[in-house]
Amino acid sequence: MRERLGVSPAAHLILPYHPVAEQVVERGPGSLGTTGRGIGLAYRDKAARTGLRLGDLFDREAFVERSDRNLAHLRREFPEAGELEAMNGASIYDQLRDLARWVEPLLADVSVELHQALRNGKRVLLEGAQGTLLDLDHGTYPFVTSSAASAAGAPLGVGLGPRAVDRVIGVAKAYATRVGLGPFPSEMPEAEAARLREAGEEYGATTGRPRRCGWLDLPALRYAARVNGLDELVITKLDVLDRFEEIRVLTEYEIEGRSIVGYPSGARQLERCTPRWRTFPGWRESTAAVRQWAELPTPAREYLEWVEREAGVRIARVSVGAERDAEARRA
Repeated sequence: MRERLGVSPAAHLILPYHPVAEQVVERGPGSLGTTGRGIGLAYRDKAARTGLRLGDLFDREAFVERSDRNLAHLRREFPEAGELEAMNGASIYDQLRDLARWVEPLLADVSVELHQALRNGKRVLLEGAQGTLLDLDHGTYPFVTSSAASAAGAPLGVGLGPRAVDRVIGVAKAYATRVGLGPFPSEMPEAEAARLREAGEEYGATTGRPRRCGWLDLPALRYAARVNGLDELVITKLDVLDRFEEIRVLTEYEIEGRSIVGYPSGARQLERCTPRWRTFPGWRESTAAVRQWAELPTPAREYLEWVEREAGVRIARVSVGAERDAEARRA
């Protein structure tokens, strides 16, 4: 497997001082509910052009000098972070020396390799992390991640032009979840959320934190379809709703009695919104064995077909379990 893995030397490094500084931020009044792993601070260095990249591990002198400069800035900015005092560029480099040896054979010009693959007629899959509403530009700012989490960010990140992408597949749960702070208009009361959280194993993959749970947010889904230019949708975790008596969908937002057209531009406006709902009957039977669209319980199929009409994107398949083959495919 290792010989099939390539890593770009332009990939930015999250260094030991990043999580220390980020955890100070998260304890303060500007907390956003991040994982505290230092990702945001590493992206801040990237934007400020002070970041260190994987390729920098092979120039010890420059790495140590730039690390020390970054540490000096962080000590002034975060005097309460005592751990920073014990750090220096040389010790950080020494910590990463074995990693550098391990990763050196994997370094590759990702852009060249992908262009060559496309010229040779191969299929290239670009997988996006996180969700559209966490996108730095198009999400619920400031409660967002530090990168482009929309489909346009995928070719940008690997050095492909936008016309190289010929199909965009959106993935959405049959309900909604959120990790961290920020507005969540379709959030369930905790008793209901706890039931769904346990059924869907909704805990953060990185931190293990319980995810906040809610019903499907149709304006958000429409917005994601538009921002990403979706060709089709995959709906996951339909089976989690198998035992619910009713299924609710947030259909529209109101602010002070007025309907909002489209999706609010940021968290501050979203916080002022009142949701409007539509309720569907639950199907109250297991979908775990379903493998074809026509085999879905009628209420489940009607729910999904209404969602795709309202979202304006065809649902191509629906997952009904964790196994690879646990999905109902559309003809």
